[in-house]
Amino acid sequence: MEQTVIYFFWKNVKEKGNRLALMTKEAGRWREIPFREFGDIVTALASSLIDMGIHKGDKVAIISQTRYEWTLSDTSILTLGAATVPIYPTVKEDEVKYILANSDSRLAFVEDKGQLQKVLKIKSDLPLLDRIVIFDPKGAPSDSAVVSFATFLEQGRSEAAQFAPVILEHAAKIAMDDLATIVYTSGTTGLPKGGMISHKNIMFNLRALGSLVETLQEDRAVAYLPLSHVYERINEFNALYRGTAYCFAESIDKMVENLADIQPAVMPGVPRVYEKMYTRVTEQIQAGPPLKRAIFNWAQSVGKRAIPYRMEGRPMPIGLKIQLALANGLVFKKIKDKFGGKLRYCISAAAPISQEVIEFFLSLDIPMYEGFGMTETMAPTSLNTPTASKLGTVGRVFPGVEVKIAPDGEILLKGDNVISGYYKLPEETAETFADGWLHTGDLGEIDKDGFLKITGRKKELIITSGAKHVAPNKLENIFSLNPFIGQFVPYGDNRKFISAIVSLEQEAIEPWATQQGIKYSSFAELSQYPKVRELIQGIIEEGNKQLAQFETIKKFIVSDHPFSIDTGELTPTLKVKKKVVYERYMPQLDDLYRE
Repeated sequence: MEQTVIYFFWKNVKEKGNRLALMTKEAGRWREIPFREFGDIVTALASSLIDMGIHKGDKVAIISQTRYEWTLSDTSILTLGAATVPIYPTVKEDEVKYILANSDSRLAFVEDKGQLQKVLKIKSDLPLLDRIVIFDPKGAPSDSAVVSFATFLEQGRSEAAQFAPVILEHAAKIAMDDLATIVYTSGTTGLPKGGMISHKNIMFNLRALGSLVETLQEDRAVAYLPLSHVYERINEFNALYRGTAYCFAESIDKMVENLADIQPAVMPGVPRVYEKMYTRVTEQIQAGPPLKRAIFNWAQSVGKRAIPYRMEGRPMPIGLKIQLALANGLVFKKIKDKFGGKLRYCISAAAPISQEVIEFFLSLDIPMYEGFGMTETMAPTSLNTPTASKLGTVGRVFPGVEVKIAPDGEILLKGDNVISGYYKLPEETAETFADGWLHTGDLGEIDKDGFLKITGRKKELIITSGAKHVAPNKLENIFSLNPFIGQFVPYGDNRKFISAIVSLEQEAIEPWATQQGIKYSSFAELSQYPKVRELIQGIIEEGNKQLAQFETIKKFIVSDHPFSIDTGELTPTLKVKKKVVYERYMPQLDDLYRE
């Protein structure tokens, strides 16, 4: 049996039977699942899959938010040597149909009534899709092709003794080059591209991460990002591989609240999550009495002075050590306790993050390591680490990965974490994986110490009509940290100046409006109120002071609603879908440039 992530999972079931494997909240209480029970559930689910005709090489889809049934289903699929096809639950019906058909999925796990109805409407066009298993059947329509997860599990339990030897045979036959999962990402043609991720790709990254950052047996990881995305998926796989606990937050919105109970040691996140944590803490401090604000500001200044010593491994002056101990007792420990009290480090990836946010966490003595990766590299391919870290970079590429910068500034990669291509898309595969190199679409540079810096996206770089090149992420990082701004979307390609579409942070703007005595009947009305526009104008004027003249925001639009996944402007990892935003606001943008 080759040493795939499934090999290590079953090794952990055997050797760590009573250790905590999964943690989830049910009916208001936390449920803890040890490895032995985890293994029993996977055996039962795999038995039911076999009974339904699923074998090595078959494709099985999962359409659901992140929840513990997702990981149970994923592990049972992989155990049989089949491939998991994750589908974001926010994906529209026509795209679900395309992915299920393109991937040749034979069975689908769906989360609830809404996802089931989506699949039932298109099932007649999917001859390969035999059965649907629903996690939460409440209110779901009855259909002969549908079975509840609870029933599916019980059926498997009754057959587990019969199928257990077959399951072990399947697991033993999994090879490193076998397909583990097909993860769909946006395609240049408008159709999603299915990235073919092998067990070798997964294991390369797991081993690389293990050599760079410390994982302890008692560590807990918090699961809250979409498991449909490779970033959270590598977090899941790392728990299966290391034999550590994988703990499910109730939702992305309740994640910070859940941290106190989960007490994670490691937290992967996207910039927007860390920005919200940062603004939440700073808002609470600024709303407090003057003495509390003064103590916080002093403590943070002490923490920032300590950053270079920690990052460079230099001994601190005794005076700074004493001040740090005092700052920790008065301020830092209370903040860290809100994050569970055991957080050793955070990882930020999926988009550029503001240095101000990184420095905030570093000042608390919570190391934040920025990294870089994509579906095509099975998540991370470079990372700052405890022994090699440099602010403003995404670290060095993993050992065994080659990197070079193309003449036009594009980052090219080669290594065993780079996938073989896109499922059934030979032309797009040939274009992206040309000459043996992955063409990432990201622009960057490598400094003299080998650290990789991302400077922008090849296709997102704004080039004004005056031929000025503007990196949108620079502007986003400046303005999106303001507590009143939800998302900030710069615009100006082939235009004479840079403008922006601004969505408001509802949790901040509504209390502010009340304090200002503003009367409004809806958020849409509030968003267009003159005083709100004056507030945003002042924020933009202040931010413009940090920019070159050609980069400054000359005009802006305020959205009449907060951007969200549900309204279609945000991806499941909370990145802005700029193309969608531009299309929706193009008439108003055109008006800005006519004025």
